[in-house]
Amino acid sequence: SVHKQIVDTQGIALTMMNTGNTMQRKGQIEKARTEFRNALSYARSVNLRTIEHDVLKNLSSVCSELGKEDESAEYLRRYMDGQKEEKKASVKRKSEQFRQRQTILQMQGSA
Repeated sequence: SVHKQIVDTQGIALTMMNTGNTMQRKGQIEKARTEFRNALSYARSVNLRTIEHDVLKNLSSVCSELGKEDESAEYLRRYMDGQKEEKKASVKRKSEQFRQRQTILQMQGSA
């Protein structure tokens, strides 16, 4: 099923991200970068935004460690852009929830 495929892909992306974190801690920075890039690809394939954001931040870190400052800055920019999008979406959801509550209260008041 589609749900199972998404859950499986999420598990793969998380495993790759965790492997990347382990490689980074062990000083195997290039291997970490490869794992993070693979995790990013999997996360994007099923729109796992939270994992994608975490991986972008990790990629920025390992690229900086490798002296790839332009690449690091690009990953960091994409991470920050994603954070801004999430914040806007959260504000929009809260606003919609508030409007729904107001509508329910108005309906209850007129009944």
